[in-house]
Amino acid sequence: MAQDSPLTSGEKVSFIIGKIPVQLKDQYPEVEDYLRMNIENTAFITIGEKRFDPISIIRADSSLPRFFPYETLAGDINKALTQPNAIALTEHQAKIFFGNEDAIGKTISAKFSYEDKTVTYEVAAVIKEYPQSYLKFDALTGTTSQFKGGPTLLLVNDLFDMETFAQKLKDDKVPAFQGETGQYYFYTLQESYFQEQTYTQEYIPYIRRNQKDLLYVGLFSALLILVIACFNYANLSFSRILQQVKMIYTQKVMGASAGQIYRQLFMDTFLTVLIAFFLSILLTLDFLPVFNRVVSGRISLRFFFSGQVLPVIVALILALSVIPSLYMSHKINTLSHSKYRTFSSGTRKRTIISGLSILQFAISIGLVFATLTVRRQLTLTQINGERYRGLIEIADWSGNHIQTFAEEIRRYPAIEEMCLSKSGIIQFNLRPMVLKDENGNELNYTLGQYEGDSTFLKVMKINILQGLSEREALRQYNTPVYINEQYARLLVPKGENPVGKPVRLYDTDFEKQEKEEKADAIIVGVVENLYTGTLRQEVYPSLTYLTHTPPYNLAQIRLKEEDKTEALALLKQTWEKITPDTPFEYQDIYEEFMTSNRKTIELAHLLTMYSIISLLLTAFGLFGMALYAIGQRTKEIGIRKVNGATTGEILYLLNRQFIGWVGIAFAIAAPVTWYALSYWLENFVYRVDISQGTCLLSGSIVLMVTLLTVSRHSYKAASRNPVNALRSE
Repeated sequence: MAQDSPLTSGEKVSFIIGKIPVQLKDQYPEVEDYLRMNIENTAFITIGEKRFDPISIIRADSSLPRFFPYETLAGDINKALTQPNAIALTEHQAKIFFGNEDAIGKTISAKFSYEDKTVTYEVAAVIKEYPQSYLKFDALTGTTSQFKGGPTLLLVNDLFDMETFAQKLKDDKVPAFQGETGQYYFYTLQESYFQEQTYTQEYIPYIRRNQKDLLYVGLFSALLILVIACFNYANLSFSRILQQVKMIYTQKVMGASAGQIYRQLFMDTFLTVLIAFFLSILLTLDFLPVFNRVVSGRISLRFFFSGQVLPVIVALILALSVIPSLYMSHKINTLSHSKYRTFSSGTRKRTIISGLSILQFAISIGLVFATLTVRRQLTLTQINGERYRGLIEIADWSGNHIQTFAEEIRRYPAIEEMCLSKSGIIQFNLRPMVLKDENGNELNYTLGQYEGDSTFLKVMKINILQGLSEREALRQYNTPVYINEQYARLLVPKGENPVGKPVRLYDTDFEKQEKEEKADAIIVGVVENLYTGTLRQEVYPSLTYLTHTPPYNLAQIRLKEEDKTEALALLKQTWEKITPDTPFEYQDIYEEFMTSNRKTIELAHLLTMYSIISLLLTAFGLFGMALYAIGQRTKEIGIRKVNGATTGEILYLLNRQFIGWVGIAFAIAAPVTWYALSYWLENFVYRVDISQGTCLLSGSIVLMVTLLTVSRHSYKAASRNPVNALRSE
């Protein structure tokens, strides 16, 4: 289930109020059961005198085994999900806690991050986790009657239709976040797995998701790589066998049967492909971890030897062995003496090789063009993330220790700068804001709110575009507020200067939503936008309050990159000295920002990987083709040199056809790739333009690789003694 976000029009959230699924099961026969889940964030786990790292505990309904039939290795999972303070551990987590001992009946104590409480659980079950499960957790416990809500799955019967049911709930006015204007949405489990989480403030780390478009791009790129490999294989095999035609034709004249010729060609190609297969296994062992890291995959080498994949590999080996040898043996056995010479030098053969070469050049140019453009978009992301490099955030939600901690660490040389605040950078304070568009339609927006001390803007590297400095703002006003560019664009009339005016003048909901002491908040300046999420969505309009008054809940600390490891160790030591009962935890803001833009990063890495492979394959193929093509023109080269042709003229003659192929390939690849990239970039609110320079550069890279590969053979042939060339048959 999902529903319209209460904060931003067009966004959907997975959070469902706890009583809604119960209502659906009771009132609608299409719904057979429901599963509600949420996460319990632990600070650490204690067992006796031992302290362990925090674990991920999912609070779920007792129906979970009906949705996900986890194998129970010990105990009773139903007991863990129905009895108070009972818990089920995964096999891996049970071994961490208790080793090889029986975990059933043992107790663990969990200290929670956002609440000053400790809960003691009794282990009721140990379950087997699956490496490719939809859910990711270390332990399970049951829900209570006070369960507020969370992501919800429904088990439905065959009469269920997603769109019809969603409309039925809207007609029946089942309560939603946006009231009568909002509605519910339904997806299959597979659709949910591939669904992008558009609402960045929704924290669902225990549900695994993947990027469907990344997998499609990866699959399409891999198929293009396979096409290049097949073209290379066809060209090289064809050229290689043509070099054997004279020998094979002689064997035929001497009485060799069609079967003998076929077996000879088959064994030759079969052994080549088989050796290549075993070499590919070694390469896979080295590169599979890299591939998994790039696409967030969990593929192991065993997958390739499973019943799902191994038959395909065997079929591919046989096809690559049987088809070329069968075709060539049939062709050679049907040749007459008069057709023999034209077979190895006919225009049809040259046309086939030319066509295959142009296609593989086009694929390489397209992949390089796409890679360069995606990396430019990634660079735009990295530029916006640079303000966060070296920045960490430490939270103390009790507010009792953060100021003492800050005073203690200010003198450390590894700390570049620091501020105190009452809101996080990535997980900041939000409130809904309703605005009307030019047609009078109401649109929901999310308003971000930051609150920090006088150094907050400086530490966050947020530039003031208009208005007062922080010191002057705090001197003149009790509650100075900076608005960002997006806020000014949406709420401030064009051409009007908002500096010095109260916030409530532009935001009609301000007095209803804000605390009374902030009713006189005055706009003291306009600051640049702070990008905290993906560039696929508009930046939030935001207010940044400057304040003198504690308590503060967070410290944002910028560390010197060269001393970061040492600084973190020192901060941990200081934190544990000041507050020994609370574990030292921090959030790396740069890593969090880049993780939210993981989609672009993974796509850039994936395309880079495939582009390199395509260029290598193209170079390998060109190496063989150039060797054969130049060998076919040995006599011609000798005659031209005898008649006065220079080495440079011979080089141009031999390279001309390859340059022409690249030119034709560029004319094919450039418009196709340009269109595909334009479509992809439409997903971004903030994006780069497709550059003609990037397009030309991609063609130049492929041309350079081509010339470097071919020129070695060309130069060697052009500088040979023409007498030796004329002796060649």
